[in-house]
Amino acid sequence: MILLTSRKDPVVLQAEQWKEHPSAETFLVEGYRFVREIPSQALRCIFTRCPEKHRELLEANCTVPTYQVTESIMKKISSAKSGQEIVCAVRKPPRPCPKRLVLLDGVQDPGNVGTIVRTAYAFGFGVVVSPDSADPFSQKVINSTAGAFLHCYIQREDPKKTILQQKKVGAKILGAAIDQRALPPEQMETTPPLVLVIGNEGQGISPAVLELCDQKVYIPMLRPFNSLNAATAAAILIYAFRERSKPV
Repeated sequence: MILLTSRKDPVVLQAEQWKEHPSAETFLVEGYRFVREIPSQALRCIFTRCPEKHRELLEANCTVPTYQVTESIMKKISSAKSGQEIVCAVRKPPRPCPKRLVLLDGVQDPGNVGTIVRTAYAFGFGVVVSPDSADPFSQKVINSTAGAFLHCYIQREDPKKTILQQKKVGAKILGAAIDQRALPPEQMETTPPLVLVIGNEGQGISPAVLELCDQKVYIPMLRPFNSLNAATAAAILIYAFRERSKPV
């Protein structure tokens, strides 16, 4: 274990960069509850203020570079105002792209993005996140996924690029929208490959992306109401278009 005491140490500055600019290559996971779920092969390094308290976890990951840091350094690399006791840098394990995808077009609330990732993983979907959506590797999103971020296929990419690529392999592009030409899920073909597009919380799917959709889908409601929360609507549609197989 290496002791770090300077906030200007290159390792600390690198960790700060990972916090500010996370990616699938490296992002930070904060707090013992989340860090303990990370497999050793996905860990790049560990930072802790309390090595004795976390001895069991550190011994289980003894091959991972580990740094004991001061409270001041932990506040610098952690997104929590009061800092954390333990933070790790993670490299997301590669996952194959599934035949069912949820494409988030401008979904900006981290809680919504994290919840959608969690739901998508539960029902066999991958998630593609547009550049103007909340960063899928930010701490708020990671916390909202409840651990699903490690196992779910997640890609950050321009939605038009994703749609054009998926159309080449015969995928149907279904856009969630309130429109006279939209159909309810039960009237639509659910055979993959398919891409379900969920739009911005206030504006919905952007016109350029909506134009590329093969069909619009809506959720019938019993009461007159404009729309549902993005994560709620996504969950209903993900379930409707899920793989029809025996539960695990």
